[in-house]
Amino acid sequence: MSREVDSARHQGSLGFHSTGVAGAPRSRRTDPASSGLAAQRIGKVGARQQAAIILEAIRRHPGRTAEGLEEPTGLHKSAIGKRLPELRRAGLIDRVGESSRGARFFPVERTQG
Repeated sequence: MSREVDSARHQGSLGFHSTGVAGAPRSRRTDPASSGLAAQRIGKVGARQQAAIILEAIRRHPGRTAEGLEEPTGLHKSAIGKRLPELRRAGLIDRVGESSRGARFFPVERTQG
């Protein structure tokens, strides 16, 4: 048996759904079904793409918390947590509230001039 086949069998026995970059698991079989669907939908997504997905979700669902953005984006909370400060620094979103748990995010309205 080749190493690759043995490795694939071992990964399957650990309960991983699909694999991502370099065979890394995208989600576990024990994760909620939404995690598996999100992993399939997103595939390989870089930081810029994640930021664009989050910004679009904030525009469509203003006032959501970071946790509340998981469902419409399909991204894991850790990815959302990394991208929100970047979007704030870029002046694309505002945060209302101080607590990272209770803070709500809104798109910055651009005025034409």
